[in-house]
Amino acid sequence: MSDGDEAFDMALKMRQWFLVPHAVSIPAIDKLGPPYAQIASAFQSNINGTITVVSVPFAMAQANTSDRAFQRISTAERIRSGVRPKAGAEYDPQEHEAINAAMLRAGSRFAEWYTSKAGHDELIRETSRYLIDAASHEQMGGAAAQLLLHGMSSLWTTFEVLARDLFEARLNSHPQEAKRLIEQPDAKKRYERHLRFTLDDLASVGFDLSAQMGTYLTQMQDLSDFISVRAAFEALFPDRGLFANAATNKRLVTLNAQRHLIVHQGGRVDARYQKATGSNAPIGLRLEVTPEEFDLSLHACVEVGNALLQCIVEL
Repeated sequence: MSDGDEAFDMALKMRQWFLVPHAVSIPAIDKLGPPYAQIASAFQSNINGTITVVSVPFAMAQANTSDRAFQRISTAERIRSGVRPKAGAEYDPQEHEAINAAMLRAGSRFAEWYTSKAGHDELIRETSRYLIDAASHEQMGGAAAQLLLHGMSSLWTTFEVLARDLFEARLNSHPQEAKRLIEQPDAKKRYERHLRFTLDDLASVGFDLSAQMGTYLTQMQDLSDFISVRAAFEALFPDRGLFANAATNKRLVTLNAQRHLIVHQGGRVDARYQKATGSNAPIGLRLEVTPEEFDLSLHACVEVGNALLQCIVEL
């Protein structure tokens, strides 16, 4: 087996437990004006922040591998310099110059190693080896699993905040579009009663809904579950096919249900989760999430988030 094949195989094994990070960009940011550009920017920042937190073990292991490689190279160069450190000796300009030259050579060699195929393979192999070993220790393995659970909860929260902020901003600037919420059956169930205003309702917004329709409706009806998000945006942006991908919809339903378990049930399966997801996992079983599941949920959030923002771009 070649070094490259070994590195690849070890990386596959390591990814059973640990997330390998990648950056997410939101194309719509540069095409939007306020307040939508700020909403899109916050979404991108929150998504990437979640990835950074969940992938901390990988980042630490990669840094450890790089540090050890540099130490190996710099130690060799110090030895090759022929300089014998003299304990307690006065400053020696020649010795100092030789050591500096050795460190410069070490830096150059390290840069060559880091960008070479051999260095690339070693970095992957040794980073993976470090993490595979860590996963075998209960404390480290448990911490990695907990990071993934918190990451899933954070993904849903980030998606929910995007949906709520877009809904609020759109209806604050276009209150007349609230009528669409009672023209779409699923949205009508949620919003019709809130659009029959009482004096108390009007008083809560200073008897002026012209720029607060979205704020008022988000206070009356939250968007904390996928069905509500879908109903609201299918009403606001009909015929856009925002939720045409059944696999993505199912992933977001599951993510929402997982977030509920993590936050309210300590990550243990309950009847509500079974009903929402169709899972056969026994009640009381502790939820386990793999890095692959995290990536799929991340993709679903970004896919729908980008689609919602693109609707604003095209209006």
